[in-house]
Amino acid sequence: MDFSERRCPALDHELEWLDPSTGEFFLTNEPYLDALTLKTQAQQAWLHNQGLQALTLPTLSIHNPPKSVMQLITRADSKALAARLVVRRQRLQRALAAVDAPLTSEPHQKIAPV
Repeated sequence: MDFSERRCPALDHELEWLDPSTGEFFLTNEPYLDALTLKTQAQQAWLHNQGLQALTLPTLSIHNPPKSVMQLITRADSKALAARLVVRRQRLQRALAAVDAPLTSEPHQKIAPV
């Protein structure tokens, strides 16, 4: 049996999340850009068959930017959740941009919740 069809193409550095306000799940996926480029059509077909959608957010990658991109994977019928996540991402991006300090392991200032 081929188990490769059970895993979403271009899934890498993924995390499962739960929105506490709605109980809906979503994934963050951070594939390398070259892997995603090669597997975009396969990924979209796989997600469609599972009733899921991916929103690619290239400007907010945590794992090895700019060589990777952030994707939010939600149920295809979860347009409201996807919209809320995009707004939260924008708030987070603004908060991070407001911190004018290099990344370090030293004690740092607190950032207000987004």
